[in-house]
Amino acid sequence: MVAQRNTEPGASAALSVFRFSLAQMVMATHISALTPPQTGRLAVEAFFCISGFLITMVANGRYEGRPLAFLANRFLRIYPTYWACLAVGLAVVLMVPSSSVIHPSLVVPASAADWLANLGVFGLTQMTVSRILPAAWSLHTELWFYLLIGLVTATRPRATLVMLAVTLAISAYCAFWWAPVAFYGTPIGNADAFFIGSAAWHFRGRLRPARPLLLAGLGLVAFESLAWAPIVHSQVLYEFLGAPAAAAFLLGLWNSRIDRALYAVRGLCAMLGRISYPLFLLHWPLAALVWSVTGFAPSPALWLTAGAASAMVSIAVLVVVEDPLNWLRVRIRHRTAMPAASRVPAVID
Repeated sequence: MVAQRNTEPGASAALSVFRFSLAQMVMATHISALTPPQTGRLAVEAFFCISGFLITMVANGRYEGRPLAFLANRFLRIYPTYWACLAVGLAVVLMVPSSSVIHPSLVVPASAADWLANLGVFGLTQMTVSRILPAAWSLHTELWFYLLIGLVTATRPRATLVMLAVTLAISAYCAFWWAPVAFYGTPIGNADAFFIGSAAWHFRGRLRPARPLLLAGLGLVAFESLAWAPIVHSQVLYEFLGAPAAAAFLLGLWNSRIDRALYAVRGLCAMLGRISYPLFLLHWPLAALVWSVTGFAPSPALWLTAGAASAMVSIAVLVVVEDPLNWLRVRIRHRTAMPAASRVPAVID
């Protein structure tokens, strides 16, 4: 999703591993037949919270006062990789017409509206009949908040607090009472997760805990417990609490100094974080391809084999698509030098 940087390389490395684990949680929910029903949804809520945090961070850093540079680099970060994965997904759907057995949206678009939604992402919702990359509906939601937070509220802490209060109220209403839109799966219903993350970045200093690693650990334990525990109360309650738990993890992590512990494996951690995005996009069509060859129904076997295939194709996408574009992204990122006091070493950006 959004790229990341921080003065503490260990924090970024830890977040990269967390993002990879979230992608695995989504995959496990979809194709392993092992998880509780809320697991994947909490992972998506955490992805949204992380996006709000990191969008706010980069908009207040190297892209402050540079909205066109922000938009250009977000475009280069999201769309080339998305289109490469879309091409892989389309190839699978064409080769395996029965892919819809694995997911009903794995069909070639039959209308101009569906083609436009698949190519442009905006308008690609869970209601879109054909989604060549079924998980990509979440990008439709994310892109709205790239624009709203990145261009409007990211540099305005008070506006962020106002939006946090408003979106919490709206999301709670969507979650626990009748509303015209669903809580999960819509920009309106999921807006709170983005502003929880954005507020966590703005106030990470004022809310600095005395024991940040303890807070990060408690936030992670709370999140994983919500994600994997049997449903005792309503499922939507677990999903609603997912973003606050992820924000507690972020707040503790970003105030921690764990770089020494993770320095030796920072490259591996960064790679896991980088492949989480194409992995998230590709797992459904590649699960259909593996199913057509092996006959595996949703099961641990399908999760392991399709997961391995998705990881290999994701690495290929990074090498063929992302890496060659990196020079352009670096040029855009550094075209206007920042004051020395505000420069921060980039880990992933």
